[in-house]
Amino acid sequence: MQELNFSYEKEIGNEIYKIKCYAYYVGAFNYNWHEDVECLVVLNGKLEACLNGEIYNLSKGDIVFFDSKEGHATLAKEKETIALVLHFSPKILDGFDKNRERYHWKGATDSDSRNNKFAREIRKSLVEIIESFYDNSLESKIKRSIATDKIILESIENFATKEEVNKEDIKNSEKNDAIKKIIHYLDENYREKISLNDIADLVGYHPNYTSEIFSNSVGIPFTEYLQRKRLSAATKDLKQSDKKISEIALDYGFSNVRSFNTSFRESFGRSPSKYRESLDKETIEIDAQFKKVFLSLDNEHWLRAKKEFTFENEKLEKVEANVNYLEIEKKVYRDIIDDLEKKLNKF
Repeated sequence: MQELNFSYEKEIGNEIYKIKCYAYYVGAFNYNWHEDVECLVVLNGKLEACLNGEIYNLSKGDIVFFDSKEGHATLAKEKETIALVLHFSPKILDGFDKNRERYHWKGATDSDSRNNKFAREIRKSLVEIIESFYDNSLESKIKRSIATDKIILESIENFATKEEVNKEDIKNSEKNDAIKKIIHYLDENYREKISLNDIADLVGYHPNYTSEIFSNSVGIPFTEYLQRKRLSAATKDLKQSDKKISEIALDYGFSNVRSFNTSFRESFGRSPSKYRESLDKETIEIDAQFKKVFLSLDNEHWLRAKKEFTFENEKLEKVEANVNYLEIEKKVYRDIIDDLEKKLNKF
């Protein structure tokens, strides 16, 4: 049976943008960040979504958005916790307007908002995207394109904030060769002690200019990128080894355990020891195959969610229609009673 793991392209203007849609079993923290905006919907179970020290507790049907280049992690809080994910590039908006304002995505639904119309529309559109891969017809491709547009539009209207475009940022982002060289060096040597002067010497720029072009191009300061690399590796060791926390801290480039504890708490809202205590055997086993345990299209949780997400709009719209009808009916009867009272008062 085919896995629920699809990639496709969307052409807008003369540009082609890659989009990914998949469902997987959530395990323990895997701290990551990427160029894409990520939309995550909880198909089953409960999970914690952590970003910049903020924690969202999500239940079945909830939606969370992670911004481009924003460090984030998810943690399953129940067995069989499953997430349905859509990745799209924020640059996809350039296809509509290259001089557009910048958007930053952030936020999640909760018990008060998970059944709002925009949330229902996003869930239904995700189902339509997946179902469009059941065949290769023109109709399915059109439905996939429309469903993608709906999700992006709903995300802009309900999960995004605007930021004015800084032309200097765009100019600095063209220093690609130097940035690639710096990133490769950091990825290979993050366990070592690395200073701003070290990477400035690497590319032959002044430290202040190096710091500026890195921040403008990557979206975060050099020190934060280095910290994220260290945290990403350290969290894996926390769950997959019995090493002491102090040993892990030093192994991954932190100056001492206090520095590691502070960085971990700022990113995940808890200490490394509390995180380690929260892990169970099943979560760790799932995590060992992070994002490789995709759902199959005949998975019972997917089939149940697909049915719910498809028909929840129709059910709630009927309820809303009935409520509107009852309100109209009440108003008609009130008007009749008021009219009768006025006539009786004349006598």
